[in-house]
Amino acid sequence: MNHTPPSVRPDFRRLIRSLLPAIVVDAVVPYAIYAVGHNVLGWSLINALIVAAVVPLVRFAVQLARTRRVDGLAVLVLLVLSFGICAALITGRPGIAVAREAVFSGGFGLILLGSVAVRRPMIYLFMRKVGGTPEAEAFFARRWQVPQFRRAVYVMTVYWAVGLLVEAAARITFVLALPPDLAFSRATVVLVGILVLLAVSSGIYMRRVRRALRSSGDD
Repeated sequence: MNHTPPSVRPDFRRLIRSLLPAIVVDAVVPYAIYAVGHNVLGWSLINALIVAAVVPLVRFAVQLARTRRVDGLAVLVLLVLSFGICAALITGRPGIAVAREAVFSGGFGLILLGSVAVRRPMIYLFMRKVGGTPEAEAFFARRWQVPQFRRAVYVMTVYWAVGLLVEAAARITFVLALPPDLAFSRATVVLVGILVLLAVSSGIYMRRVRRALRSSGDD
């Protein structure tokens, strides 16, 4: 039986809480800027969408500057956002500014699915990173030797991949079927809803996994 102190065990709720800034900055704040700019200040639809797109762009730029480390995921997001803004400006089509997020969520969903085929799925790497200490990383390394935990990580990775791919498909559908203003509002609601659903259900699932590990003496 593993007698790892409770203070060392990573808290899965931290993984969920780490998603909150992304939900607020990448979805809620841009939509609020769009709504106020377009409906209150009288900005054109394309200008409101472009200004709203700058918010997550700034967040990732600040994150890169603060950590002084090139993060592949952050670079991907920066490229997608920059491409979306430039394409919307050049073509004058607001739908491109709305659809740009599908490139990121869909691409990241495919990356998650691809990581299932390698030795360490990406969800496992995220869990180790959220742990934040060498002790926590060592704890996860020991956990990885338990078949039940490995199976749970693979399930979580596929679950998040499917959720992100559904979000991307819904966003593209909205862009093709609805006016840009409705597409943006519907896509924002779907994005927030899917992220909250994934985070909450993942926390519940992992708590059950931990109880099962504890009962089997592997916690």
